[in-house]
Amino acid sequence: MKLLNFTILLLALFILSCQQESQIKTSEEELTGITAEIKAKIINLGFNPKDSYKTEGGYIVEGDIFLTDQDLVSLPNQRLPILEQYRTTNLVTVNGTRTISVSLDSKLSTISAALDEAIARYNAENLTLKFQRVSKNGYIKIVKSSPSAGYLASAGFPSNGNPYRSVSVNLGALSGQPLGTIASVLAHELGHCIGFRHTDFYDRSISCGGSAVNEGSSSVGAIHIPGTPTDATLAAQSWMLSCIGSGQNRPFNNDDKTALDYLY
Repeated sequence: MKLLNFTILLLALFILSCQQESQIKTSEEELTGITAEIKAKIINLGFNPKDSYKTEGGYIVEGDIFLTDQDLVSLPNQRLPILEQYRTTNLVTVNGTRTISVSLDSKLSTISAALDEAIARYNAENLTLKFQRVSKNGYIKIVKSSPSAGYLASAGFPSNGNPYRSVSVNLGALSGQPLGTIASVLAHELGHCIGFRHTDFYDRSISCGGSAVNEGSSSVGAIHIPGTPTDATLAAQSWMLSCIGSGQNRPFNNDDKTALDYLY
């Protein structure tokens, strides 16, 4: 089964490789924009710097997580447990109930129905946090990425009690995928926007295959959510797993619903 990695594309769709530093300046730093200082900050935050790269306004790490320079110095350190459902140290402030508006770039009209489905999945859970589709200028904007972007879609984490404000979508990378798969990708990125990390952050091979890769195991923002299992499995098909199978639909499982209900 082909796997879609939320960070990187293989062949025309899946994996973009990282480069290695050489003595001349055709180095990892030149090719990715990740200096030794930035790499150290990424590691200090508990993220794996492998395949990270500089993008407009910040950096992409762990495939689909956007971090700014400010994030690299402001996110607090915290010991990471090895458990299943995880949130970041930053969440969305609700104060009773809160509705977050979401708009879609007109260049992404072909995924309109998938966005409606992603929003419907959240709203069906009767959470205190709800999403509402608007025609333009949503609090969270779904925008089109550069065609050369090395990810399916990308988003960041909440700050100051507010969700991350955009999701960048690589339309070409999602071309040919059914509505359920695209809806799952969008729901995944909205999950990051409201504070969820990858379910299998400690071992991406669970959903991506290959060798075990730990996105970060020593410092920041992967706090276990009570009531969820103590290990991630591919069979459970959490919506926040790192990779998704081509053509696969991944609605919330019971543990995902527990995690959503606990936080919101």
